[in-house]
Amino acid sequence: MDYKGCVVVQGPTYPQWITKVKESWVGYQVIFSTWDSADKSLYDESDIVIYNPHPASAGIKNLNYQKVSTINGVIKAKELGWDRVLKVRSDFSTTTADGLFKLFDKTKLNLHGYWHLGYISDFFMEGEVDDILKLFDVCINGRFPEWHLTRQLYITELYKKSVCICDKMELNVADIKWEKLGYWFSIHTDGRYITNVLPEKWG
Repeated sequence: MDYKGCVVVQGPTYPQWITKVKESWVGYQVIFSTWDSADKSLYDESDIVIYNPHPASAGIKNLNYQKVSTINGVIKAKELGWDRVLKVRSDFSTTTADGLFKLFDKTKLNLHGYWHLGYISDFFMEGEVDDILKLFDVCINGRFPEWHLTRQLYITELYKKSVCICDKMELNVADIKWEKLGYWFSIHTDGRYITNVLPEKWG
């Protein structure tokens, strides 16, 4: 099958949303990177699923869970021949996958945005597999997850090839829904809390 792109869905398997998540990415190769405690009956033979054992340490605010499931999913994408991947949480869905992929600059690491509180979003990102692997090679203890990822973005100088798409997201055109909270990310386009501009220096 000639897929339009690759999506790594990382995190717990939510029975109430798994069908909607699968429907979201029809036409794309989806890799589920979840936990070995997941209800395996929610997947079928056509699904690509990584059942990760839970790490011994969850890390600060489950950062290690996000790190392990993301890295293992992206490594699988690389094994399947993908050089770029979209990483999303397992409680995210969309009705506009094609529109979303059109927003991505295929020469950049595409981030959601930079919050005025001083860190990038870790909700979703799209880019070269090696860049995402590098971004998630973080310490799992200490400050909150977004701080560690933002620090890694600048230490590795990935910020120099990154762009933010928060101002371009549009309901029913190019958007993602956070099922757990029940809102679409296009609510963040007014710039009150988040910007599409990354600072030249951080920390």
